[in-house]
Amino acid sequence: MSGSATVARRGSRFFNVAEAHTGCDDSVSMENGMLEERRAVVIGGTSGIGLAAAIELCRAGAQVWVTGRTPDKAAAAAATIGDRATGHAVDARDAMKL
Repeated sequence: MSGSATVARRGSRFFNVAEAHTGCDDSVSMENGMLEERRAVVIGGTSGIGLAAAIELCRAGAQVWVTGRTPDKAAAAAATIGDRATGHAVDARDAMKL
């Protein structure tokens, strides 16, 4: 793998996180609707594995809260994921803010 793209590992394969939201690979994603009416919080969901997890949770039907330390990154990640995601600026190192 080369370049500066953020990549995440899915099983024995790597994929470009920035492009992960553009299509659904049914061989590795959760069943659509599997998490309907469920909510998920992904701490550190603005990039890398956290973003990939948030995308998959959303595909499975969950309402996803993506957290990151900066409001801009959290909002951008939520916009990338889709309508069922919202971004929240939270520093997970401060338990009182969670």
